[in-house]
Amino acid sequence: MAVSIALSRGWQVVGLRLAAMLYKFHPIHHMVTLPPKHPPRAALEKLYRLHQLKRLDLGKYCEKHAAVLVPLCLNEEGKPCVLFTLRSEQLNRHKGEVSFPGGMIDDDEDEVGAAVRECVEEIGVEPQEILGVWHDVTGRDRTICVTPVIGFLGTVTQNDIKPSTSEVADTFMVPCMQLFDPSLRSTWSAGVFGMLPQFDSGPYRIWGVTAYILAGVFNTVLLPYETY
Repeated sequence: MAVSIALSRGWQVVGLRLAAMLYKFHPIHHMVTLPPKHPPRAALEKLYRLHQLKRLDLGKYCEKHAAVLVPLCLNEEGKPCVLFTLRSEQLNRHKGEVSFPGGMIDDDEDEVGAAVRECVEEIGVEPQEILGVWHDVTGRDRTICVTPVIGFLGTVTQNDIKPSTSEVADTFMVPCMQLFDPSLRSTWSAGVFGMLPQFDSGPYRIWGVTAYILAGVFNTVLLPYETY
């Protein structure tokens, strides 16, 4: 029995690592790493329309499965924005990094339920609408898969945000026009994965899996790269 469990876990790890390595050759990875360009202002009117996806589902390869909420919102000026959190220095993993609200999926909930719960727990704001679910991605250590859930929070002010101080050191919103601006974008080297996107338009560096998810959601779903 112990041997069977060990073999099963071994194949899960192998499968997850193979899936992670295949990102470099998968069309999704290509879309994430496309160079930034300025979208036409009219295109942003369609920013919150989510297309149907044939998702890359890595859940069957994972012992650990997490979900994050990609929080789209409007600021006080009515500009489309993305809301980010800065992880607390008290956390064991990814401390001090920019992130989306998220965490592990409990046994009695699905990806959407987990993402909504974590959003409420971390920033005190519940999404008004769930727009859809993007492709699963893996973290840097390739031991966990993450399901990005895209949500619209409505109009949000800093007074609306009630961060959990044990998890969140800061929150901030970045207008989408700044996130799309090529002059405010750069890349970083991720080894076998090549050069990955980085966003430099906020008060903190936005990189890693957060930037990977954001670039992918922008380029494939919210404002498809080939449409402008």
